[in-house]
Amino acid sequence: MLGERWVMPKAGSLAGLVKETFETGALEVGENMLLIQVHCIGLNFADIFACQGLYSATPSGGFVPGLEFSGTVLKVGAGVQKIDAWVPTVGAKVMGVTRFGGYTTHLQCEATYVRPLPDGWGYEEGAAFLCT
Repeated sequence: MLGERWVMPKAGSLAGLVKETFETGALEVGENMLLIQVHCIGLNFADIFACQGLYSATPSGGFVPGLEFSGTVLKVGAGVQKIDAWVPTVGAKVMGVTRFGGYTTHLQCEATYVRPLPDGWGYEEGAAFLCT
């Protein structure tokens, strides 16, 4: 299955963003990781600053922007345990943060940075809430 992601080959201008496809089957789930199908992303000043090279945490080479996301859990790593009062499961609707990499259709993320979407929330609210 093919996924899509937006890549900044080098920080400097938003005009440099390039959409590329990738094979999602190549994404492995580490011991304490989740594989998430991303439905919505957060977009805020840190993303814009990173793309322009003005954010101190901007990676030095090419990178996939995006810090906040929401989506559905596709796979759960073997070592993932209860997080607070929640146990991540396949099919769970979630929101989370990552250190870049959110502008994608499929994301590997440490389970500790993911939480369930509150009842009544859509993916949009989940991705936007974490921007604040």
